[in-house]
Amino acid sequence: MKTFKEFVNESVRDFLKPKPKDEIKEILNRLPERERIVKGIKMDVYDDSDVDEMLGGLSPREYYIRSMMIERGLPVEKRRLVTKAMSLIKPYKKVKIGDLLTVPPVNKTNFLLNSEVETPQPLLQIVKKITFFNREEFNNFILEHRDSTFDDVIADDTIRRIYQANSWKKVNCVIAVLRNRNQYGSFERKKNTQIIYDYGITTGVFRYTKEELDEYEKGH
Repeated sequence: MKTFKEFVNESVRDFLKPKPKDEIKEILNRLPERERIVKGIKMDVYDDSDVDEMLGGLSPREYYIRSMMIERGLPVEKRRLVTKAMSLIKPYKKVKIGDLLTVPPVNKTNFLLNSEVETPQPLLQIVKKITFFNREEFNNFILEHRDSTFDDVIADDTIRRIYQANSWKKVNCVIAVLRNRNQYGSFERKKNTQIIYDYGITTGVFRYTKEELDEYEKGH
């Protein structure tokens, strides 16, 4: 008969023994999607084919949005899903005025749950392309448009961080319109906000499905 000490030692050895990937996947399948995929990637349980299968059937834009939600908080160089998604965007030189821009999801407060919920942003229409070659050009552009009568022109935080780290970096940007609804639910031109985004890192123009374009049209 085993002594208590032998029983404990054996239990500890069983606990520390590496579990088969299939067994770990079975445990991970009980978790919410984002947590399941994030933990699976960190534990090296899921390879690229596993992730592609889980995200299969999504449009390029949906794949990007889901990837951003999954890899939120990871360093840019470790966002392999986002990197793959961004390889599907339209090249900057082919982007045209009027194209629809996809931007990262934002955190919105759910007061009922008392928590932050990641929410996809609507598509934004590009109204201008501009390349900044250094921080001075960027700052001058912001100052010139600070007192705009009808539209406020502001910069996305990503660009500000780029120029905080490197004052001489070239950044390809687009300016897109964020439309605001009035109290009656319709859009007001004078309340639109123009936002400068860096292109190709976390924002881009994708090939959209009919459903995605229809959803955008409903906002007009």
